[in-house]
Amino acid sequence: MAMRIIPESVRRMQASKSMRLQHELWHYVRAVWSNPDFGEDGRSLLRTLKWDLPGDRSPRSADGHLLLDNFSGEDFLFMHRDMIAMTDHHLHLAGEPPISRWSTIPLPGDSDFPVPPAWDYADPNDSPQSNAATTRFLRFIKSDQYFETTMSLQEKFLTSPATLRALSLGAIGNLAEMTIHNAMHMRWSSEPVGYRPGVNLADPAGGDPRFDALDYDYLGDTYSSHVNPHFWYLHGWIDDLIERWAAANQVPNITWTGTWTGGPDLVPALTSAVPSLTVERDEAEFTLESNLVRDTVEKLMSLSAKLPVPPTLLEITKRQTLVPE
Repeated sequence: MAMRIIPESVRRMQASKSMRLQHELWHYVRAVWSNPDFGEDGRSLLRTLKWDLPGDRSPRSADGHLLLDNFSGEDFLFMHRDMIAMTDHHLHLAGEPPISRWSTIPLPGDSDFPVPPAWDYADPNDSPQSNAATTRFLRFIKSDQYFETTMSLQEKFLTSPATLRALSLGAIGNLAEMTIHNAMHMRWSSEPVGYRPGVNLADPAGGDPRFDALDYDYLGDTYSSHVNPHFWYLHGWIDDLIERWAAANQVPNITWTGTWTGGPDLVPALTSAVPSLTVERDEAEFTLESNLVRDTVEKLMSLSAKLPVPPTLLEITKRQTLVPE
């Protein structure tokens, strides 16, 4: 199964400012919501934007422990299934079949999905020591050793009927996100065209336009990962965990609790092309949301400088990976 070429019309939809910000903010909110440093000021800011996390369903507790019983893992699975459905819809409009999926994770040496080489990480916003550590991490997570000692075992564990019967769907979702999902993103990542600063909540629609170009499809950044064709293969594998779980537990119809797909589109120049990941909305609602963003920018300016920078997908995966000396 060779790497599929996605039609440019679909890639431009995926690379739109609205969809980039939607995906990034969804992950951002989940990363910071329970962090004590983020505080009630930060949560209040997100409530103003209608981006508050329902039921306080953060994937981690305030002390950083992974939560397996609060349906946040269902949110992860449901939201990305929704993204797949939207992309499948646009593929259909382009006369194309649905996304292609990995039924199993590609082995080392796979000719169709070779692991891109590691690179010398050089983020100007990081210290030389941090960049050197990231370079070592990239070399390890892309190695045959990592696949054989870690990723292949995670795949066997998460797809085992015994595991699927023992855990809730939300627990499977949270475990998958914070282990094999993040690792697949980094294993198949390629050197980015640049190192993008994190989202600026004071100006969520701003930023350097070069990071909105089609060639910014870095798998290690939630602002760009879904523009990369590998994203849909690996998330197809993640999505199939839902059906594996349902089959193992003989659940013909899943009753979802975690169905959060994010808040309204915050991009001022809203269009009907990608209004959200789930529903079409009328022009009046677009105008209301645009005004909401503009009216809150002044307040956000004073708060944004105090907000912590949440850990990126790359940083989370680094922390969870023991890199040999």
